[in-house]
Amino acid sequence: MQEGILLEYMTDPKTSAYVLVNRYETNILPTAEQVRYALDVLAAKHEVFRTSIIYRGVDTPCQAIIDRKLGLRYVDISHESDIYAASERIHKEELAATFDLQSSPLYRVVVLKTSETTSHILLVTHHIIIDGWCQPIYFQDFLAALQGAMAGNTEPIMPGVAGRYEEAVRDILSFDKKTAFAYWRQLLSDYTDKAIIPYSYKPVPESSRKARTIGLSIEPAVMKQLQELCSK
Repeated sequence: MQEGILLEYMTDPKTSAYVLVNRYETNILPTAEQVRYALDVLAAKHEVFRTSIIYRGVDTPCQAIIDRKLGLRYVDISHESDIYAASERIHKEELAATFDLQSSPLYRVVVLKTSETTSHILLVTHHIIIDGWCQPIYFQDFLAALQGAMAGNTEPIMPGVAGRYEEAVRDILSFDKKTAFAYWRQLLSDYTDKAIIPYSYKPVPESSRKARTIGLSIEPAVMKQLQELCSK
């Protein structure tokens, strides 16, 4: 799947088709230093966030783990007459900004200050490194580190176990594709019904794609319980 995503990106580097943006309205206002600490914790624990897709100047594209900081942007929108409109505008800006898969960090956080005690937090990443199933896991780790930093718990960051991501990738690459193909060909040999999934479609023009925004209000008591659960 990564090869397919990379092919589409190389065809149109400005496409936002695989940019994932999640925006959260929070009752906290972390400092840039606290968010940076949480990002450093996340990068140390999960190697995938420090990867770069090397495709320029090489015969075969590859994914490399490198030592670089994850992206961070801090914006004060508390002076805006409509903070929700401002938040939506920046959400769209982040979606349109896309990524340079080789040169830029593939995970970034945008903190929008909405008041002296509240903020909107945007988590922006590219589908080539993670998918929606992984998001809750990474968000929990990020939130736990951020809460710790805001409570003054900024212990030295210990590096995670190196090589786990590479080991998983190499394990997948070692699969015998010919054997797998033969297995599925035999398994589906007597399949006669038509597939339910449409086999053709008309691509949606990039200009007509719109980001969807889903709002969710969480009561303070429930938020406190969620924070306690994430810190365990």
